[in-house]
Amino acid sequence: MFCASLRRRNSYVAIIPELTSSSGLDLIESSLETHELELSPTQSDPSQPQRRYKFLLFSPSSTSSDVLPGNISRIERLASATGGQDIAVILLLSLSRTSFTSARELNGQQHANQGSTADDGIHALSTLQSELVKDGDLGSVPVLPLPTLELLPGLVKHHIASTSQPVTAPVNGCNASVLDLLSLCTVNPPLSQQSVFVITDLLPSLKALVRCMTEAEVDAEVVTGGVNRSHVSEQLAMLRDYLGDEEVGRIMEFWREEWVAE
Repeated sequence: MFCASLRRRNSYVAIIPELTSSSGLDLIESSLETHELELSPTQSDPSQPQRRYKFLLFSPSSTSSDVLPGNISRIERLASATGGQDIAVILLLSLSRTSFTSARELNGQQHANQGSTADDGIHALSTLQSELVKDGDLGSVPVLPLPTLELLPGLVKHHIASTSQPVTAPVNGCNASVLDLLSLCTVNPPLSQQSVFVITDLLPSLKALVRCMTEAEVDAEVVTGGVNRSHVSEQLAMLRDYLGDEEVGRIMEFWREEWVAE
């Protein structure tokens, strides 16, 4: 599937015929809430679970200072919903000559080619990777550079082929996915699946959960290190509404102990 919103993206609209073509990716148009492309390749081993690959499609302008925080949040939401498995960000490095470009955008590109690096693909790639590395939860999310738009189908196919080996069975029954680790973050493990889903719906990352559990008791009017304490307190209140005081208390106790141990 590909998201219908791509028809409104000047940087990607020209590739839609290749997305739907049987010689391309053979996708159908749909409304995807968290990503732009989703593929479920045929499994070579029917005994293995069906894998669903999800891709976010970015362009150099996606890393500009005014929109980058929102796009990092998009990556966080997708990673949280999938446990970080079988997802990737594709970053278009340069606009294709075949894609529609307005006169204003073309003029801007010409100025960029004369020395401006605001929309330079390599700079954008470096900026995005740097931001992901800063967040321990997102550092493992692959960023796939796309030199030109027409190479998108081949890049997607290559990535899936290179990562589609059967998932190794967990050792001693342990699964290192974010969702399974999250279920152990309580003094009385494991958390129920429903509780885990509530936490991932309300909080964008494991880091956000740690901050909520360890900093929510600080005065709501105090702001330190750029953290809005009142927002953290609101997150804690929502968790208590959905999970109950006892469940949240056990999670808080777990993280307080971990904090002291560090």
